[in-house]
Amino acid sequence: MSHFFPTFSGKTSRWFVAICTAVLSGLLVLLWAIPAQAHAVLVQTNPAAGSILSSSPERISLRFSERISLASKQVTVLAPDGAAVQRGPAQRIDSGRGYSQPLRANLDRGTYVVSYRVISADGHPVGGGFSFSVLEPSAPAAAPNTSAQAPVRPEVRGAVWVGHFGGYAGATLLAGAFVMARALWPRRLNVRLLAPLAVTGWVLIVVSAVLSLFAEVPYAYGGSFAEIGLGELADVLDSQVGLAYLTRIGLLGLAAPLLWWLLIRPVQHPAILARASRQVRLVAAGILLVAAFTWPLAGHAATGAAWQLGVAADAVHVAAAAMWLGGLVVLVAVLLRRASRAELAAILPAWSRWAGYAIAAIATTGVVQALLRLHQPSDLLDDGYGQLVLIKGCGLLAIMAVALISRRAVRCRLAADGAAGTAALRRGVAVEIALAAAVLVAATVLTTTAPPQGNAHGSTQASLPYSTTADSGGLKLQIDVDPARQGNNSVHLTAFSPTGAPVEVKEWSATAALASKNIAPINIALLTISPSHVVGEAELPFAGLWELRVTLRISDIDQMTIARKVAIAQ
Repeated sequence: MSHFFPTFSGKTSRWFVAICTAVLSGLLVLLWAIPAQAHAVLVQTNPAAGSILSSSPERISLRFSERISLASKQVTVLAPDGAAVQRGPAQRIDSGRGYSQPLRANLDRGTYVVSYRVISADGHPVGGGFSFSVLEPSAPAAAPNTSAQAPVRPEVRGAVWVGHFGGYAGATLLAGAFVMARALWPRRLNVRLLAPLAVTGWVLIVVSAVLSLFAEVPYAYGGSFAEIGLGELADVLDSQVGLAYLTRIGLLGLAAPLLWWLLIRPVQHPAILARASRQVRLVAAGILLVAAFTWPLAGHAATGAAWQLGVAADAVHVAAAAMWLGGLVVLVAVLLRRASRAELAAILPAWSRWAGYAIAAIATTGVVQALLRLHQPSDLLDDGYGQLVLIKGCGLLAIMAVALISRRAVRCRLAADGAAGTAALRRGVAVEIALAAAVLVAATVLTTTAPPQGNAHGSTQASLPYSTTADSGGLKLQIDVDPARQGNNSVHLTAFSPTGAPVEVKEWSATAALASKNIAPINIALLTISPSHVVGEAELPFAGLWELRVTLRISDIDQMTIARKVAIAQ
């Protein structure tokens, strides 16, 4: 095989291992220094939700379970007559985990409605609201559908999907060209044949990152692209998601001259085997490996108690998938058309081994990610996020099956009839690429779909209020009870589709009952914050396992009731 392919020398291999070890070790140290992240949850408000104040407050404050981003005009406070009473921009507090919003002086008596919209660590918008009263309660004003509660527009969600898919597709093309040029490229062929794939991949990654950055503004804050402001854009750039995209663009900029040296400059492949080019190749490989970590840092993997494991697993997942699928593209686009029968006879067994290693890494890290994001096996069937994970897994199995069948069928034909065998293999690989494109679409939708949340947020967040997501007939209901202790509790109910889009509810009702104390269902008065979100105050006088029943009417004939057990502490 060495007759056809360049090989690593022992010294170069040691250098490569040393550089990779140093880069990954340094990155893990940096990752460990970042505070652990989880989906943002409102953990405290001042004034407290449902409270009655004896005097007019000067400001309100909101504290969340993690560092969040908030642009100006994303906290609204409405008086009983519907007038906005917030004054000036909100100010960061608690090291970026909260915001304080100044209010007008001498507020009139009555009930005030607060609504907010923030960016969680994984880039998803998190909205909500609560109410408080000055001197005495009154009939509150209905909160308008402002940007603080506006649903994500279809064109914005489409741009987010295009940006994510373009990033995955670009990584596939660039990784495939880079890896195949080094490991499985015949010396006879000019490596510049891979330049179009590498350039296309590089451009796709950079352009998709820029698109994702701009799309993140209306995605997180509401509105359209025409309404993007400098304040909102600055907040996105300062968020974890924005920094991940900026880092990706910067790393691709650093890699550009190195990739030009390796794949585009007008020399034949043997010249690239010089010592200088080997060192360039090692540095480029290190940069691309670090860039792989920007994908998980801009998504769900960067959240949760075990986020360090999630980031590492997802980075390996992305890198292995890009190498494998990119190698398939190089095979069908270049090698199966240009390589000789003798070269293919040497390439295919080596490629099968590489693909086997990549598939093993993809499967292992995929299982790790599923275990971190899904709380129970039923989530694979009952939750939209779990269903997408299942689709990805089935797609991977389908690709593996097609690859196994086509390789076995072609092996004999390639030896007997090179042209027919090559054509058959090309068709098989084309089917694999088509299936892979479908898997990438599922992965793209997965990045904008919120994972299911269990009844608790993990041991590091045991003090957070009760929160769960119920799934019923294609509709998901987010239930939050704060503080989940005996006495007065705020109940937040939010309806959305399996893809995370808000669902308009025409009529709501909710009750709470405690069978162990023979307490019949207590009606919970609900206040509409937005068409998909209501909030209510429930007086739960005893600790115990309360049954919360929520009835939603989403059309003139469609109505459903969802019941959940809520543990109320003393």
